[in-house]
Amino acid sequence: MLFAVIVDQSVRRLVIDQWTCRCAGAPLAVQIPRATLRRDGSRSRVSVGPAMNLNQVTLPVIDFVRSVAFYRDMGFTLIVHSPPRYARFECPEGDATFSLHSVEGTIPSTGVVVYFECRDLDERVERLRAEGFEFTQLPTDERWLWREARLNDPSGNVLCLYWAGENRKHPPWRLQA
Repeated sequence: MLFAVIVDQSVRRLVIDQWTCRCAGAPLAVQIPRATLRRDGSRSRVSVGPAMNLNQVTLPVIDFVRSVAFYRDMGFTLIVHSPPRYARFECPEGDATFSLHSVEGTIPSTGVVVYFECRDLDERVERLRAEGFEFTQLPTDERWLWREARLNDPSGNVLCLYWAGENRKHPPWRLQA
């Protein structure tokens, strides 16, 4: 038997619901739906533990010294420095951090883009360009209602500086809970 916690968001209470395994009665795998219908037809979310928050990303880098300087020059605060393998930075606003980890050889293109939100996007891009940063895309209004500028770090990691305002979490096409 497995227990799942169903968070009833309308009254902010926890309801314990028992789930049983459908694999010949053995708890080998359990499928827990993202939402469960209540008796009144509305949905409640299923939570299997405390809430999660994305607040740390680690990027692979080839030239550690050059990469640390790049991110410091962009305006990030270096909070952990363990050369030649690891460094961690704090973003100027909020609680998010990101780190650099040295790797050998080339870094394969993965399609991953790291986004940094900037209220002053256009001014920041102009300031960084004046300091010698090269952008692959200058600030552009995208069809998904974000304004984005892109550049690569010294190891080729793709970075996007953007401003989305309310559209980041509440675009016109947002799904209803």
